Amino acid sequence: MSASIQDRDGAKRPLLWARLDHSSVRKVWADQGFAGRLVVWTAQTLSRELEIVRKEPGQRSFQVQSKRWAIERTSSWLTAHRRLARDHEHHPAHAETVIRWSMISVMVRRLARGRPATRPGSSPLASYRYGVTRTIGDDLRMERVVDLDEAASAVADRQPAWQAAGLLAEPVTWRDEAAAPWPQQLTAERSQINDPDSVGIHLRSLNEAELLVVLYRGGWADIDYIVDADDAGVIPSPKVTSVQAFASLLDACITRVFGISYDVK
Repeated sequence: MSASIQDRDGAKRPLLWARLDHSSVRKVWADQGFAGRLVVWTAQTLSRELEIVRKEPGQRSFQVQSKRWAIERTSSWLTAHRRLARDHEHHPAHAETVIRWSMISVMVRRLARGRPATRPGSSPLASYRYGVTRTIGDDLRMERVVDLDEAASAVADRQPAWQAAGLLAEPVTWRDEAAAPWPQQLTAERSQINDPDSVGIHLRSLNEAELLVVLYRGGWADIDYIVDADDAGVIPSPKVTSVQAFASLLDACITRVFGISYDVK
Protein backbone atom coordinates (compact mmCIF):
# COMPACT_ATOMS: atom_id res chain seq x y z
CA MET A 1 0.00 0.00 0.00
CA SER A 2 1.34 3.42 -0.93
CA ALA A 3 2.34 5.76 1.90
CA SER A 4 0.05 8.40 0.36
CA ILE A 5 -3.03 6.32 1.23
CA GLN A 6 -4.48 6.60 4.71
CA ASP A 7 -4.69 3.42 6.77
CA ARG A 8 -8.50 3.56 6.90
CA ASP A 9 -8.79 3.71 3.11
CA GLY A 10 -6.11 1.13 2.40
CA ALA A 11 -7.66 -1.36 4.83
CA LYS A 12 -10.81 -1.81 2.76
CA ARG A 13 -9.21 -4.09 0.19
CA PRO A 14 -7.64 -6.59 2.66
CA LEU A 15 -10.86 -6.59 4.69
CA LEU A 16 -12.79 -7.45 1.54
CA TRP A 17 -10.31 -10.21 0.67
CA ALA A 18 -10.63 -11.62 4.18
CA ARG A 19 -14.42 -11.57 3.82
CA LEU A 20 -14.32 -13.43 0.50
CA ASP A 21 -11.51 -15.91 1.26
CA HIS A 22 -12.26 -16.59 4.94
CA SER A 23 -16.00 -16.37 5.43
CA SER A 24 -15.76 -17.83 8.95
CA VAL A 25 -13.95 -14.72 10.23
CA ARG A 26 -16.62 -12.66 11.98
CA LYS A 27 -14.54 -10.13 13.91
CA VAL A 28 -11.39 -8.10 13.20
CA TRP A 29 -9.28 -6.10 15.65
CA ALA A 30 -7.36 -2.96 14.68
CA ASP A 31 -5.51 -0.11 16.36
CA GLN A 32 -6.73 3.46 16.71
CA GLY A 33 -5.46 4.46 13.29
CA PHE A 34 -8.40 2.58 11.75
CA ALA A 35 -11.14 4.15 13.88
CA GLY A 36 -14.00 6.12 12.36
CA ARG A 37 -15.88 5.49 9.14
CA LEU A 38 -14.04 2.22 8.43
CA VAL A 39 -15.85 0.62 11.38
CA VAL A 40 -19.21 1.62 9.87
CA TRP A 41 -18.17 0.52 6.37
CA THR A 42 -17.10 -2.91 7.65
CA ALA A 43 -20.42 -3.43 9.40
CA GLN A 44 -22.64 -2.17 6.57
CA THR A 45 -20.75 -3.54 3.57
CA LEU A 46 -19.14 -6.71 4.88
CA SER A 47 -21.49 -7.56 7.77
CA ARG A 48 -18.46 -7.98 10.00
CA GLU A 49 -17.40 -6.35 13.27
CA LEU A 50 -14.27 -4.19 13.35
CA GLU A 51 -13.24 -3.56 16.97
CA ILE A 52 -10.73 -0.81 17.72
CA VAL A 53 -8.21 -1.70 20.43
CA ARG A 54 -7.63 1.47 22.44
CA LYS A 55 -5.15 2.41 25.13
CA GLU A 56 -6.26 2.45 28.72
CA PRO A 57 -7.30 5.92 29.93
CA GLY A 58 -4.28 7.74 31.31
CA GLN A 59 -1.75 5.24 29.94
CA ARG A 60 1.73 6.77 29.64
CA SER A 61 4.21 3.90 29.52
CA PHE A 62 4.30 0.67 27.53
CA GLN A 63 1.53 -1.81 28.24
CA VAL A 64 0.55 -4.96 26.37
CA GLN A 65 -2.78 -4.35 24.66
CA SER A 66 -5.24 -7.17 24.14
CA LYS A 67 -5.22 -8.72 20.63
CA ARG A 68 -3.03 -5.98 19.17
CA TRP A 69 0.03 -7.42 20.92
CA ALA A 70 -0.46 -10.70 19.06
CA ILE A 71 0.26 -8.89 15.78
CA GLU A 72 3.33 -7.08 17.11
CA ARG A 73 4.63 -10.29 18.65
CA THR A 74 4.14 -12.18 15.39
CA SER A 75 6.01 -9.48 13.46
CA SER A 76 8.89 -9.91 15.91
CA TRP A 77 8.92 -13.67 15.29
CA LEU A 78 9.05 -13.07 11.54
CA THR A 79 11.88 -10.52 11.59
CA ALA A 80 13.97 -12.93 13.66
CA HIS A 81 14.42 -14.80 10.35
CA ARG A 82 17.30 -13.31 8.40
CA ARG A 83 15.48 -13.30 5.08
CA LEU A 84 12.89 -10.91 6.57
CA ALA A 85 15.35 -8.73 8.47
CA ARG A 86 15.90 -6.84 5.19
CA ASP A 87 13.63 -6.32 2.19
CA HIS A 88 15.53 -8.50 -0.29
CA GLU A 89 12.56 -9.36 -2.49
CA HIS A 90 11.91 -8.01 -5.98
CA HIS A 91 8.29 -9.22 -6.09
CA PRO A 92 5.55 -9.22 -3.42
CA ALA A 93 4.87 -12.89 -4.17
CA HIS A 94 8.40 -13.75 -3.07
CA ALA A 95 7.94 -11.80 0.16
CA GLU A 96 4.67 -13.62 0.85
CA THR A 97 6.36 -16.97 0.26
CA VAL A 98 9.19 -16.16 2.68
CA ILE A 99 6.68 -15.09 5.34
CA ARG A 100 4.92 -18.44 4.94
CA TRP A 101 8.23 -20.30 5.29
CA SER A 102 9.07 -18.38 8.43
CA MET A 103 5.75 -19.11 10.09
CA ILE A 104 6.02 -22.78 9.09
CA SER A 105 9.40 -22.83 10.82
CA VAL A 106 7.92 -21.26 13.96
CA MET A 107 5.03 -23.74 14.03
CA VAL A 108 7.15 -26.83 13.33
CA ARG A 109 9.60 -25.93 16.09
CA ARG A 110 6.73 -25.53 18.54
CA LEU A 111 5.24 -28.88 17.57
CA ALA A 112 8.61 -30.63 17.83
CA ARG A 113 9.44 -28.98 21.15
CA GLY A 114 6.14 -29.94 22.78
CA ARG A 115 6.36 -27.20 25.40
CA PRO A 116 6.45 -23.40 25.60
CA ALA A 117 9.68 -21.74 24.52
CA THR A 118 12.03 -20.45 27.22
CA ARG A 119 14.93 -18.02 26.91
CA PRO A 120 17.79 -18.21 29.44
CA GLY A 121 18.53 -15.12 31.50
CA SER A 122 16.44 -12.01 31.92
CA SER A 123 13.98 -11.18 29.17
CA PRO A 124 14.75 -8.26 26.82
CA LEU A 125 11.46 -6.60 27.77
CA ALA A 126 12.27 -6.73 31.48
CA SER A 127 15.72 -5.31 30.78
CA TYR A 128 14.26 -2.30 28.98
CA ARG A 129 11.52 -1.82 31.56
CA TYR A 130 13.94 -1.59 34.47
CA GLY A 131 16.74 0.16 32.63
CA VAL A 132 19.13 -2.80 32.76
CA THR A 133 21.41 -3.57 29.82
CA ARG A 134 20.99 -7.19 28.78
CA THR A 135 24.19 -9.25 28.93
CA ILE A 136 24.82 -12.89 28.21
CA GLY A 137 27.16 -14.87 30.42
CA ASP A 138 29.84 -17.05 28.87
CA ASP A 139 27.91 -20.13 29.98
CA LEU A 140 24.95 -19.05 27.80
CA ARG A 141 26.90 -18.25 24.66
CA MET A 142 26.69 -20.43 21.58
CA GLU A 143 29.23 -23.22 21.43
CA ARG A 144 32.18 -22.59 19.08
CA VAL A 145 32.25 -25.44 16.59
CA VAL A 146 32.99 -23.64 13.31
CA ASP A 147 35.32 -20.68 12.80
CA LEU A 148 33.09 -18.15 11.01
CA ASP A 149 36.01 -16.07 9.74
CA GLU A 150 37.42 -19.12 8.01
CA ALA A 151 33.96 -19.87 6.63
CA ALA A 152 33.77 -16.31 5.24
CA SER A 153 37.18 -16.85 3.62
CA ALA A 154 35.85 -20.01 1.95
CA VAL A 155 32.96 -17.94 0.62
CA ALA A 156 35.35 -15.29 -0.70
CA ASP A 157 37.40 -17.99 -2.47
CA ARG A 158 34.28 -19.06 -4.36
CA GLN A 159 33.01 -15.66 -5.41
CA PRO A 160 35.08 -15.44 -8.65
CA ALA A 161 33.66 -18.79 -9.76
CA TRP A 162 30.15 -17.68 -8.85
CA GLN A 163 30.56 -14.47 -10.81
CA ALA A 164 31.87 -16.36 -13.83
CA ALA A 165 28.79 -18.60 -13.66
CA GLY A 166 26.47 -15.59 -13.66
CA LEU A 167 25.50 -15.64 -9.98
CA LEU A 168 25.03 -12.43 -8.03
CA ALA A 169 26.32 -12.53 -4.45
CA GLU A 170 25.10 -10.09 -1.83
CA PRO A 171 27.64 -8.93 0.79
CA VAL A 172 28.17 -11.47 3.56
CA THR A 173 26.23 -10.48 6.67
CA TRP A 174 27.29 -10.93 10.30
CA ARG A 175 25.47 -10.98 13.61
CA ASP A 176 27.15 -10.15 16.91
CA GLU A 177 26.13 -12.34 19.84
CA ALA A 178 27.63 -9.89 22.34
CA ALA A 179 25.70 -6.92 20.96
CA ALA A 180 22.92 -5.36 23.03
CA PRO A 181 20.03 -4.81 22.92
CA TRP A 182 18.39 -7.96 21.61
CA PRO A 183 17.63 -8.74 18.81
CA GLN A 184 21.04 -8.09 17.36
CA GLN A 185 21.20 -6.28 14.04
CA LEU A 186 22.89 -7.63 10.91
CA THR A 187 25.83 -5.87 9.30
CA ALA A 188 28.09 -6.44 6.32
CA GLU A 189 31.04 -4.87 8.15
CA ARG A 190 33.08 -7.55 9.93
CA SER A 191 35.05 -4.85 11.77
CA GLN A 192 31.88 -3.85 13.63
CA ILE A 193 31.40 -7.34 15.08
CA ASN A 194 33.06 -8.33 18.33
CA ASP A 195 31.74 -11.85 18.80
CA PRO A 196 30.00 -13.25 15.68
CA ASP A 197 27.52 -16.06 16.17
CA SER A 198 26.43 -16.43 12.53
CA VAL A 199 27.28 -15.47 8.98
CA GLY A 200 24.82 -15.20 6.08
CA ILE A 201 25.31 -15.80 2.35
CA HIS A 202 22.70 -14.68 -0.21
CA LEU A 203 23.03 -15.73 -3.87
CA ARG A 204 20.70 -15.21 -6.81
CA SER A 205 20.76 -15.79 -10.54
CA LEU A 206 19.48 -13.73 -13.45
CA ASN A 207 16.43 -15.97 -13.74
CA GLU A 208 15.54 -15.03 -10.13
CA ALA A 209 16.49 -18.31 -8.46
CA GLU A 210 17.80 -17.58 -4.96
CA LEU A 211 19.72 -19.28 -2.18
CA LEU A 212 20.09 -18.04 1.39
CA VAL A 213 22.46 -19.86 3.74
CA VAL A 214 23.05 -18.90 7.37
CA LEU A 215 25.88 -20.70 9.15
CA TYR A 216 25.92 -20.63 12.96
CA ARG A 217 29.15 -21.15 14.81
CA GLY A 218 27.39 -23.80 16.93
CA GLY A 219 27.63 -26.15 13.96
CA TRP A 220 24.36 -25.92 12.06
CA ALA A 221 22.98 -24.03 9.06
CA ASP A 222 19.62 -22.69 7.88
CA ILE A 223 19.20 -23.06 4.11
CA ASP A 224 16.29 -21.56 2.13
CA TYR A 225 15.93 -21.53 -1.64
CA ILE A 226 13.67 -20.51 -4.53
CA VAL A 227 14.04 -21.96 -8.01
CA ASP A 228 10.54 -21.20 -9.27
CA ALA A 229 6.96 -21.22 -8.05
CA ASP A 230 6.93 -25.03 -7.97
CA ASP A 231 10.39 -25.59 -6.51
CA ALA A 232 11.06 -23.69 -3.30
CA GLY A 233 11.63 -24.61 0.31
CA VAL A 234 14.23 -25.58 2.88
CA ILE A 235 17.26 -27.80 2.30
CA PRO A 236 17.99 -29.97 5.36
CA SER A 237 21.45 -29.42 6.77
CA PRO A 238 23.57 -32.04 8.48
CA LYS A 239 25.72 -31.16 11.48
CA VAL A 240 28.49 -28.81 10.30
CA THR A 241 31.64 -29.72 12.21
CA SER A 242 34.26 -27.90 10.14
CA VAL A 243 34.78 -25.22 7.52
CA GLN A 244 35.49 -27.95 4.96
CA ALA A 245 32.14 -29.56 5.71
CA PHE A 246 30.42 -26.19 5.33
CA ALA A 247 32.18 -25.52 2.01
CA SER A 248 31.07 -28.90 0.65
CA LEU A 249 27.52 -28.27 1.84
CA LEU A 250 27.49 -24.83 0.21
CA ASP A 251 28.78 -26.22 -3.11
CA ALA A 252 26.13 -28.94 -3.08
CA CYS A 253 23.35 -26.42 -2.40
CA ILE A 254 24.50 -24.19 -5.26
CA THR A 255 24.49 -27.15 -7.62
CA ARG A 256 21.00 -28.11 -6.41
CA VAL A 257 19.49 -24.63 -6.78
CA PHE A 258 21.34 -23.13 -9.75
CA GLY A 259 22.34 -26.29 -11.61
CA ILE A 260 26.01 -25.34 -11.88
CA SER A 261 29.31 -26.80 -10.72
CA TYR A 262 32.65 -25.07 -10.47
CA ASP A 263 36.24 -25.46 -9.30
CA VAL A 264 37.70 -23.37 -6.49
CA LYS A 265 41.25 -22.20 -7.09
